[in-house]
Amino acid sequence: MDSQHPHITSHGHELALTVLFESGIQHLADRPESYLAQPAEVLEFFSTLPSTWDETKLLAGYPGNHTVIARRKGSDWYIAGINGTDEPMEVTPDYSPVNKGEISGTMFTDSGKPDNPWSISSITSLPEKINMQPRGGFVIKMQ
Repeated sequence: MDSQHPHITSHGHELALTVLFESGIQHLADRPESYLAQPAEVLEFFSTLPSTWDETKLLAGYPGNHTVIARRKGSDWYIAGINGTDEPMEVTPDYSPVNKGEISGTMFTDSGKPDNPWSISSITSLPEKINMQPRGGFVIKMQ
């Protein structure tokens, strides 16, 4: 987000934390203007983010390096990943616990562009490999 204090993590990383950290109340610390400046898809994501989960699956990860976790609420799956290193990273998650073939979803990733930090796209299948920027991340919301 666009904070008055510089972040070492990307927009995608920060969004992924809302799924990775389990909390009945999200603690998003920033100015209201920072959130209102986000794309409509991000604001919609925040407004529909569950406060509890029915199921959690680890899809990839290594302590202190990276993680990809899937969480289910009802029939919706949220897949989030973060890169905990200062180098770009490509991950190949094991989607077998959540993959049902064709899906309908939205993927939020980092664009790498300071003036437009988001890459938001509709997807109909889960990506085999995901590239994450240094200290970057992603979220996939699928119905």
